[in-house]
Amino acid sequence: MLRVFLYAPRENKVQRLLKRGKAKRKLKNLLIPVDRERADFIQKYFHVEWPARVIYHAMLNTMIGDESVANMILSLVQTYEARCTA
Repeated sequence: MLRVFLYAPRENKVQRLLKRGKAKRKLKNLLIPVDRERADFIQKYFHVEWPARVIYHAMLNTMIGDESVANMILSLVQTYEARCTA
């Protein structure tokens, strides 16, 4: 199973939420619980502290744009599948 960690600087996260119509005063309440939930998930299923780089095949900064991220992931999937079936 290919594992890719997507991340972005806090300001970029804020800008994305604002573009989606979220109220600025609610942003803190949105960002903190999501990161806490991710940390809990990784701890529960992988038994490591989040973000544990060793469990991911790649880490991509989403500031490069959605299309670029999608293309990189597709390329990673192709490479991963080619190596797993070889």
